[in-house]
Amino acid sequence: MDFVSALDEDVVKRASEKAFESLPDISKAISELSALKGVGPATASAVLAAFAPNLTPFMSDEVFLPSILFHYNSHFQFNPF
Repeated sequence: MDFVSALDEDVVKRASEKAFESLPDISKAISELSALKGVGPATASAVLAAFAPNLTPFMSDEVFLPSILFHYNSHFQFNPF
């Protein structure tokens, strides 16, 4: 979170506007937000889901990893923290 806190407000606004204008191209919108230091795909998808919940799903690492492992018939045990 230190990276995000250190970002200039205008830079965040410009990246957010670009991302929101990119919708419904979710991949491009995530790329626009992920260009900000400290913002990855999971955080970007959370922001986009809050902005346009009818267009963008929230994808967290905790959801992504088990879905990939399940797809490949791997045995996976999730240990919550």
